[in-house]
Amino acid sequence: MRITMIIFLFGFYVQASSWDIATGKHKVSNKYGKILDESMLTGNINFRVNADNYTNPNRANRNISNVLVDSSVHGYGFVVPHTNPFDYVSGKGLLLGYRGWVFEPYTGGGSGSAANNSGFIKSARSSDGIIFSLSQDLNQWCIGPGPAATLAPLMGRYPSAVGNEEYPYVTWTEATQYTGSATNNGGRPLYTAEEYGWDTESWYSPAIDLNYGWNQGTDPLTTPGDLWVNCPVFTADGHLCVTASQWSSSPTTEFPERSIYLMRNSFMLGALPQYYDDPITLFNSDHFLVGGTTSSASIDINDDGIGYAMITAYLADSLVEPRHTYFIRKTEDHGATWSGSGGTGFNGTDYYFMPDSVMYRLFFGGDTNSFMPDTVLFTIADDTTQYDTVAIPGAFPLYDHEVRVDSQGNLHIFSTLVVESEQSGFIYTGLTGVGLYHLWTDDPNNPSSWNVSQISDLSETFVRTDFYDGTGSGNYFNVFATSAVSNESDDVLWVAYHALADTSMLGFNWDIFLHQSIDGGISWSEPFNITQTSGFQQDETYVHLAPAATDSNCFMVYSQPDYNAAYSPSYPVNWLGDGTALAAYQQNIWVAVYGSPLTVGIDNMDNIIPDKFSLEQNYPNPFNPITNIRYSLERSGDVKLDLINIQGRTIATYIDQNQQSGDYEFVLDGSSLSNGVYFYRLTQNGISRARKMVLMK
Repeated sequence: MRITMIIFLFGFYVQASSWDIATGKHKVSNKYGKILDESMLTGNINFRVNADNYTNPNRANRNISNVLVDSSVHGYGFVVPHTNPFDYVSGKGLLLGYRGWVFEPYTGGGSGSAANNSGFIKSARSSDGIIFSLSQDLNQWCIGPGPAATLAPLMGRYPSAVGNEEYPYVTWTEATQYTGSATNNGGRPLYTAEEYGWDTESWYSPAIDLNYGWNQGTDPLTTPGDLWVNCPVFTADGHLCVTASQWSSSPTTEFPERSIYLMRNSFMLGALPQYYDDPITLFNSDHFLVGGTTSSASIDINDDGIGYAMITAYLADSLVEPRHTYFIRKTEDHGATWSGSGGTGFNGTDYYFMPDSVMYRLFFGGDTNSFMPDTVLFTIADDTTQYDTVAIPGAFPLYDHEVRVDSQGNLHIFSTLVVESEQSGFIYTGLTGVGLYHLWTDDPNNPSSWNVSQISDLSETFVRTDFYDGTGSGNYFNVFATSAVSNESDDVLWVAYHALADTSMLGFNWDIFLHQSIDGGISWSEPFNITQTSGFQQDETYVHLAPAATDSNCFMVYSQPDYNAAYSPSYPVNWLGDGTALAAYQQNIWVAVYGSPLTVGIDNMDNIIPDKFSLEQNYPNPFNPITNIRYSLERSGDVKLDLINIQGRTIATYIDQNQQSGDYEFVLDGSSLSNGVYFYRLTQNGISRARKMVLMK
């Protein structure tokens, strides 16, 4: 009954043929549901510059600034976590790469292309998180094939943004519609940069190929074509590394469909990476189950050159590993070489992966907490008669995930997981424990090194099928975790996602939620609702965190469907003419800064994000048993000083009172504490800072 009511509210009926209401089982699709073939859509010629209808998110909370930056025809540029559309660079500010509306009249596009205003690649930059400068038509011109510049089709897809201290970059895939043996859809990875530095309005044109093969002719002759879903990282040694997935209707045996490649520049020419080497094959789809789904890749590399790339898939050889799991490769030289080549990875494969025994230990008991039920008693619809007792075979990592690498080289995975069914090819999405998880290790080749913590149980969101994504896959296929690591401390991690905040008939809506960890991801704060736009159809979705953050600040971009936007007569509702597809509506693009706002024009990182208070490192540290904790308050307010153990539990509160602005010092006596690592956390007006200390008696 609950699900029927929700369907009625949206005014449509869905034949939920892939979902068994009695058991809550979903059939696992063998196609990735969020891939929309927009070549099947007619171009929309009705143009807008900014949003006409929007609700301002969370205006009451002074610790959050939400800024409406722009709007776009639809939201498909944000729907996968493997892209990184938003970046924060200390000393420079914020960078956004996105698909947006352009100013009237429309004048761009190649001579053979119809106007497609969903494919304009734009950038937005801000040094303070409040005022943004916008640049458009980044993809108006492309290099080649060959040395000549040509008008692009203006059909940009999956944009990402990444920067360093000198230059900002935007990457995307252009749907060029070239034909050829492996390029039927013409997926052509490109990038551009502000060649004279940040905020110079000097975006290089024409856009440059990331895939070296495109420079050799109309088709890549020695490299894979149709490369999509770019995930970029700029390494400390000056390499723009970008992963991409091959999707093609006619792949060749040399470059099999769904393989994952890494494009890494050969050298730098000023601001511009130059690509003269063929892409590296990171994940060969011949190694994975025929007909199964292989996710896109996530990648991250730290300043020391240690990094990881990861996908989720089934192995082709089920005797080596029968379950759907994570497949990982490691680099220790900024992406030049990768582990596992020639079967030197785990169990004779080219990869590290998480064996079924480890997955079961982490999620169903053993030496950790049990997050998911190992047996389930199902009942018929009236909940009074026993239906069946089912033994759960394992956890099922879905295709949405993100990897981060901290300064110590530890791998952090942020992943959406559901419960695998006892019936092959099915999953349970509404059971206790389904949701978002953090997994981490210092050595993925050592099965005993894996750890897990639950970020959020989202069974209440996942059990519903209302969030239609173009294939009817359901909410569990659309909600993903996006993450950031503090550039001040590896102990501070941030995670954001969208989920149902209200499931009532009159208030059914989606909001953006944020969690913080101050102990390296062992435990997580309660969810904080960033947007809080209560009311039916006041929704915010598809959030992306900038990968870098600070101890007290994080930065995010998200989309907000505009249900009142009027399109051409061909599309009276939205881009697809489908009221069930939230991403297909015109989207308002918002940027949010959690914590203190950025300060304009100051290059020192400590001043770019001034805290409303400061918390110093205790001294001495390590200590026995007395140590001093100094902090400063910029303004008066309620203050708490808590002591937290390594398990993430608050074991003492030393200060809990209103204090005036000024400098303070607290003397902590650890006589009653055991030796070990502790965290002390200072909180004022909803913002926390934490530091680690060691007691050695």
